[in-house]
Amino acid sequence: MPAIAEVPEVAQQFTLEAFLSSPGTDAPPFLISGVFPGRSVTLLTAQPGSGKSMIGMAMLLAIARGEPFAGLETKRSPVIYVGEDSARWDYAGIARKFLGDGSCPPEFFARIREGFRLDDSRKRSELRDFARAIGARGIVLDSLRSVHSKDENKSDEMQEVMEAARDLAESTEAGILLIHHPSKPNATGHGSEFRGSSVILASCDFHLNLKSTKPKGQPARALSVTFEKGRCAETPDQLQLLMTWGSDWARIEADDTAEFVLEMLLEQGQSNAATMAKALGERRDRSESTARKAVDQALKTLETGDIVWKEGDKKNGYLWSLKPSRN
Repeated sequence: MPAIAEVPEVAQQFTLEAFLSSPGTDAPPFLISGVFPGRSVTLLTAQPGSGKSMIGMAMLLAIARGEPFAGLETKRSPVIYVGEDSARWDYAGIARKFLGDGSCPPEFFARIREGFRLDDSRKRSELRDFARAIGARGIVLDSLRSVHSKDENKSDEMQEVMEAARDLAESTEAGILLIHHPSKPNATGHGSEFRGSSVILASCDFHLNLKSTKPKGQPARALSVTFEKGRCAETPDQLQLLMTWGSDWARIEADDTAEFVLEMLLEQGQSNAATMAKALGERRDRSESTARKAVDQALKTLETGDIVWKEGDKKNGYLWSLKPSRN
């Protein structure tokens, strides 16, 4: 083997060893375990009215308080909610509901309807300096469409916007959560999980896709979060949440209906959705319709994951059981 030539001094800074020893090459810590990393850009997509802003607000409140979010550990840190998508009173209403009777966490900062734009260097620098001054580690930008003036379908223009988001994350060491809308469904009822140029998704480290269903007449939403891009050992396959609210309160909690369904099927061998929903409602103090919706969603998820299967027909009601290998 020929001798390796000595690396010139001017090139020493570009060796792999030098790169791996440089700042910013360690994996960022998670602000919410397995879900929301710091010093990164995360995309949260969902249809309008599905609870994106409420999820973003609840996530930051949990981080600012150092309290679990839907059962997941958080790293207590200062946070900033930048809201440009709704009226000030709307954001205030969301915050008041999640606060309930509690006090405002002192490390939660709200920058609402101030005209922030990622593609405006002056406004971006002002937010960067503010974030550095308070040591912010989590920043929500609600929504992506509202914080730039570019054409979302043009890759060169969106590259500039996404590079600005990356610069904000790296210059502040904060996790940036971009709330974004998916494309409108086409004639077949399908559409992309995000709207605009593919540069948007390519430039993100994590992509959280939120699907939401609301039982008719019930103050609740069943939320399902899938991780379309970016994972680590702590990232769940899917996050099932239940959002409930009243006139002056709201909360988001982990929905362990799938676990409940599995326990029932292990114990009874077979069961139908109505029976499982009745048992769930009695045990968790939920209305019949809310419990049935949760059970139906859990069964759909478990069936897709090849964990359960059904016999019979829709008219007479399916009987559900675990796949043989799961018993």
